Amino acid sequence: MARRQSGASVVIVNLSEASSNAVLDTLVPAMSGGRLELLSSDGTVLVVLPLSNPAAQEAINGEIEFNQIGDGVAIGTGRAKVGRIVGPDGSDVLSVDVGTETSNAVIKLNTTQFYPGGSVRIDSFRLSMP
Repeated sequence: MARRQSGASVVIVNLSEASSNAVLDTLVPAMSGGRLELLSSDGTVLVVLPLSNPAAQEAINGEIEFNQIGDGVAIGTGRAKVGRIVGPDGSDVLSVDVGTETSNAVIKLNTTQFYPGGSVRIDSFRLSMP
């Protein structure tokens, strides 16, 4: 389906559940054994958290639930705005927005402000593909 807005075409693609699962399942090997980085708006790495290997189980209902994400310690000062998943080979796999628990961000944290030496833990992380 395409809609015209101000002279531009916008294409909306609705994937089937099977297609959503397939897309997510291709991400899991690329993420496994990698890391989740929380970055400030200027790209400064604030926190690095190791991902499990495998990072998640197979997708169900267009969603993956990450296996245990390792605890970390903040290495920078700032407010997290971006979450970047990096593969074990250093390649960028996925970038998402970060916000507080009341935000519409993909990664919701109880605080987005970090200071060096502060303990950081993510208890659960689910990623869905609409």
